[in-house]
Amino acid sequence: MFWPEFDITKAIKTAKRYGVISFDIFDTLIKRDVSAPTLIFDVVERRYNRRHPEVPIGGFRKPRTEVERSVRENNASREVTLDEIYERLGQNKEYADAKRLFELKRIEIEVELDYCEPNIPVMELYYQCLSEGKRVIIVSDMYLPKAVIEQMLVKCGITRYERLYLSSDIGKQKKTGQLYDYVIGELGVKPSDILHFGDRKKADNLIPRIKGIGSFYVDPVMRNTAFISGETIKNGRTPLFPFINNRLPLYQDKGEMFRWGYEALGPLLLGFTTWVHEQITDKKIEKAYFLARDMNIVIQVYRKIYGDEGTAYLEVSRASLRKEYVVRKNDLSSVFDTMGRREYTARKLLEELQIDDTEAERICNASGIVPEEVLLPKTNLMQQFPAFNRCVLELLKEQDDHIADYLDSFGMFQSGNHALIDIGWHGTIQNMLETITGSKFEGLYFGNTKRNNFPDMSISGYWFTEKREKDALPYVSMITILEVMLFNQIGTVLGYEEKDEKTVPIYGDCEMKDFSMIEAFQNGALTFVDDYLRFEYPDGVLPAEEAVMAYRKMAFYPTADQARTFSELIYEDGKLSKLADARRLPFYCLHPKRLIKDYRSALWKEGFIKQVLPFARDPYRIDMAIKGMMRKSGIKKS
Repeated sequence: MFWPEFDITKAIKTAKRYGVISFDIFDTLIKRDVSAPTLIFDVVERRYNRRHPEVPIGGFRKPRTEVERSVRENNASREVTLDEIYERLGQNKEYADAKRLFELKRIEIEVELDYCEPNIPVMELYYQCLSEGKRVIIVSDMYLPKAVIEQMLVKCGITRYERLYLSSDIGKQKKTGQLYDYVIGELGVKPSDILHFGDRKKADNLIPRIKGIGSFYVDPVMRNTAFISGETIKNGRTPLFPFINNRLPLYQDKGEMFRWGYEALGPLLLGFTTWVHEQITDKKIEKAYFLARDMNIVIQVYRKIYGDEGTAYLEVSRASLRKEYVVRKNDLSSVFDTMGRREYTARKLLEELQIDDTEAERICNASGIVPEEVLLPKTNLMQQFPAFNRCVLELLKEQDDHIADYLDSFGMFQSGNHALIDIGWHGTIQNMLETITGSKFEGLYFGNTKRNNFPDMSISGYWFTEKREKDALPYVSMITILEVMLFNQIGTVLGYEEKDEKTVPIYGDCEMKDFSMIEAFQNGALTFVDDYLRFEYPDGVLPAEEAVMAYRKMAFYPTADQARTFSELIYEDGKLSKLADARRLPFYCLHPKRLIKDYRSALWKEGFIKQVLPFARDPYRIDMAIKGMMRKSGIKKS
């Protein structure tokens, strides 16, 4: 038999034909924040061990599940009760202690109450039926006591029902059909007057039909997510995915960007933060520096969970460190360590070093070069343009941009076991800071790959660590769009100045004039963190493969609507660009050269491809195929 997805419109229309509307409880009116009911027992174990660390238990789920199965087998004709289950569990040596057994049963009830949430789409139907004057009843097979179920219903806003028929209270079950017989007789109505909504194909749909009762299937995994699949929600080993799925409907009025941030960025922030804390603890880090601007939201999360002791928000950038780095290296060629573009004119290079036009003209005249025409080599600049190299270095050494004072105020010249936290990629800032301060740092990043010309640095990645840069290419789009999503609404740090006896940053203009989309996205992520921290989440680090799952789907496999929305966001890397400025396919059919140009200039390739080919199901694989063809043909990557 075909079991369709739950259609609220069809459900309301069907319910109009019946006088009595019956609802199942679990996976119908109420959802648990676990992918399977038995995972509740893992939470019981965690909560018990947190309260009783001196006498912890281990592997509670297995005996608890086996005992319930055994009790049911011995009482196949009726519903069992929680008391019966725990009475049998007490025969297990590990749980023979009466106080421990009582405490475990009490915690299980607590967890069941804490982990239940209203199933919003079905609740809409529930309230619609009440508003139309239907007789609404609740019919469920469940071993929990009636008083507990009633508390659960109240917590989820399920009130005003006429009767609650519970198998553990009445002693009859839906799956045998006896509970339905009892309901029909007790209500005094014809079976055909009743419509039952439930998620179990036999107990909630086939059995009622055999009894003459109408039934309507409710999908037990009612997907509310944009990026996490129903299969993942159903089969995930942690509560993360059902937790997100259950709560997203609560934020329906917040808009798509908020919900996308809640689902995609929130878990990634939490996972990275828990990993950073583990690294700081394991490596005995004395001071952790979270680097501006991308780590602004990360340090907020970190301090929310772990406090601010031993942490600092360091406002540095490639632009603010560049002059001092070149001076310390005493070689103008080193400036290319700090920049992403391949070719620079003398004029552009001097702009990057924040040398004004007057000084630039003087240097170029003294060096005998035309600033707009000469392309400077990335190596051997000192040998090929010695006069230019000497003039620039002399000027930089004369200038005092107060960078040393700023870093010193944060204790960065002091010896110690210190860490830098950032998005990562090449570790450029770490290399610059190690050169300037003469100190070594532990680099903790979302993901990273080292440049060949950088010295050996100690770096670790939460998400990925690749020794060869080409092996990290599949992550490029994810890093680029992540930098945008972590954007802090303030201009980049250009340098430093003395103000009120303090060394403070000098900011450039903010590149992003309309911050509303990013703000909503970040607010969604922070709301997720707040919600999850109130939850009985597992100890330790949220695994990267789970934390990054929704974000990866967003970055690599966006819908056409998501691609259009995110592509408008501005990214700064030497110049301001949209993430993916694309035209429609008919235009590119007439202008194929423009297609190549726009693809190569797009910073978010998957977003570009999805806009041009909205029917493409796998823009990531298309991008990887194009990159492979370019490598084979010798075409340089953009």
